[in-house]
Amino acid sequence: MEQSTLIKLRQAEATNVVSNGSYNVALRENVLLEEGDVVKIHSIFLDTTSESRIEIFQDTEITMTIAKFLLNTKAESTVLAANAEYRSTPNYAAGPPVVGVPMPDLRKYWVTQALPTGANAYNAEKVRLEIAVEVLPFLTWGDTTLTFQITQVGTGKKINITRHVPKIEADKNKHYDLIINVFMEGPTSIELLAEKSQLGKANMKRPTIGNYTITGPIVGADNHSSLWTEDLTFTINAGRYMPSEIAQIITDKMSRIDINGPIGNNYANDLFMTNTPCLSSVAQQNYLITGTTPPGKMYMNPEVDTEFPITSTVLLFNGSTAAANKIVAPADDLFIGASQTSLNYDDNLKKLNFDIIHFPFLVGTGTDFKPGVLYSGTNPVNNNAVPAVALPVIPLSSYSGIAFANLQPQAFWSELGFDDLAIEWQQQATPITLQDTSVLYPILITSQESVNTTGTFLGLDLPVAKTADFAIPTIPALGVQDPLTTPIISAREFDQVVDDEGYLLVQIGPNFQQKMVGGTTSDANGGFSQSGSNRVQSIIGKYFTTGSFLQDSGGGSVTYEHMGTPQLLSSLDVSVVRPDGSQPSLTELGSTNSIFVEIIKTIPVPPTQN
Repeated sequence: MEQSTLIKLRQAEATNVVSNGSYNVALRENVLLEEGDVVKIHSIFLDTTSESRIEIFQDTEITMTIAKFLLNTKAESTVLAANAEYRSTPNYAAGPPVVGVPMPDLRKYWVTQALPTGANAYNAEKVRLEIAVEVLPFLTWGDTTLTFQITQVGTGKKINITRHVPKIEADKNKHYDLIINVFMEGPTSIELLAEKSQLGKANMKRPTIGNYTITGPIVGADNHSSLWTEDLTFTINAGRYMPSEIAQIITDKMSRIDINGPIGNNYANDLFMTNTPCLSSVAQQNYLITGTTPPGKMYMNPEVDTEFPITSTVLLFNGSTAAANKIVAPADDLFIGASQTSLNYDDNLKKLNFDIIHFPFLVGTGTDFKPGVLYSGTNPVNNNAVPAVALPVIPLSSYSGIAFANLQPQAFWSELGFDDLAIEWQQQATPITLQDTSVLYPILITSQESVNTTGTFLGLDLPVAKTADFAIPTIPALGVQDPLTTPIISAREFDQVVDDEGYLLVQIGPNFQQKMVGGTTSDANGGFSQSGSNRVQSIIGKYFTTGSFLQDSGGGSVTYEHMGTPQLLSSLDVSVVRPDGSQPSLTELGSTNSIFVEIIKTIPVPPTQN
C-alpha cells in the first residue's frame, strides 16, 4: 500500500526569491522523509509567457533623457566671424555675413549649453576596462553599453554619459581603453552606473577610479559646451504588460504637450506653447539654458565626425541674456524638437520600434500640407559664398528632431531591446575662438537615422513625378508627401523561443541527492559540466507553444529513493537553470512558476484476521 504527499513549491509563496525560477519555500508543515520513501517530480509549470510579455516587479520610475537638433536650412542663417548667429527673420539681429562662408550648410545642429570652465574642471579622457574571468581563446567579452555619471562643472548637476563597448576577442585583448572625453567637476566625480548582472554578462570588471585617465585642472576663462538635455520622467506601475501596452504608455507620456507644467503664449512672462522635453522653441530653450546657475549660454553645435574637429561653424541661437537680443514674439521664433513621437509594436516583426521622433517637413499646397520630403535645391543659394553657390539638390528627411542621450533604468530598456540607441558625444580637445574673443570647447557629436534618430523614408519613388511626364527625372519644387519613416527597431523579438539547446534543468535541494556527470571541459559560460550536479531532479524538454507555460508531468523526472537516517523537510530550494548552469533571463522565464514534488511512502498492509 502506498501513500503520497504532494509538496507545492510555488514561487509566489517563496520566502526568498533570487531570480525568476530560483527561490526557497519554507513549508507550512514539516515532512518526514524515511528510508524507502520515493521522491519524484509530479508536475512542473514554468512561466515562459515572458517571451511575449514584459514583467515589472515594482513601480518603476522611467527617465528618458532627451536632446534636440535642428536642420540648418534657413536662408537667414549667417556666420559672424568665428561663430554664427541663426535668425528666423531678417530683422532678428544685426551683422553682415562673412564673405566666403556658405550658409545654410544643411547639417544637423544640436542644442548645447556653454558654461565657464572654472578652476576645478577636469577631463575624464578614458577608462581602462578589464576582462573579469579568463575564457576560452576564441570567445569574446564586452559588447555592451555603459552609462557613466559625472558632475557638471560649475552647476553640480549630475549628467549621464553613454558609451558603447565593442565586442572584444578574448585571446587578443584582456583590456580595452574606452574613450570618454568629458569635462567634470573635480578629479573623482565620475561613476559607472552598471548593475552586477550587466558586468557579469559582459565578463567585465567594475573599473575603479584608478582605471580612469583624468587630466586637469583645466584653468582659464574658457567656456565648455555640454549637450543640452531634458528629462522626461514618469512611473510605470508594477504588473505584466504586453509589448503593445508598454508602447502605448510610453507614447502617451512622450506626446503630452504639457507634461512638465503649464503652457501659454506669453513670451514676456516666459510662458510658451509647449512644456515638454520633446518639443520646444529657440526662445524657450534659451530661457531654460540661461536660467541655470551660473547662467549658461545657448549654442547650436554642428554634427561632425569625431575625426574632423569644429573650427568655425558653431551657431549662436539667441544666446545673449540681454533684453535687446531676446525673441519676444512667436513670429520671430522657431520650433525645435519632435512634433510627433511614437513607440510602436509591430505585429509582423514582433518588435518594438520608435517609428517617429522627429519633426517632418510639411509639404503641399493650399491647405493640403502633410509630412514629407523637401528638396534643398528649392531653397535660395548659399547666401554667404562669393560668388554665390547653389545649394546641393538633396532630399531632406526632417526639419528637426530628438535623440535619447540616456534611458534609465537600463535593465528595463534592455528588456525592451533598446541597448544601443543612445546618442554619444564628447568634448572637443581643441577650443575655438568666437567673435567676442571668448574661447569655447565645442562638442563632437554624430547621429544616424534608424539608430539614434528617425526621419522620413527616402524611397525610390520620391523623384518620380506623378504626372504624364513620370519618366523624366524631376526635382519636385514643392517637395513630396510621404508618410513612411525610418524607425529605430529594438533588438528583442517577442513571442520567440530562446535559441538554446532545447531543455531546462530543475534543481531541488538540498535533500534529494542525485548525480550528473558531464564532460571534462567547462562550457563557454563556466557552467557546471566539469564538476556535474547533485541536485538535478528533472530535465524539461522545451516542446511547447511560444508564449505559453512550459508544462512537464514528470516525464523528465529523476526518481530518488531515500536511504539511511530519516530527514525532516522544513524548506526546499528550487533552481531552474539553462544547460550550462546559468540563470534564465527575464525574457525567458517569468515569476509565476510552480513545481509539485511527490513523496511516496510504502505502508505495510496489516495481516488479515481469520
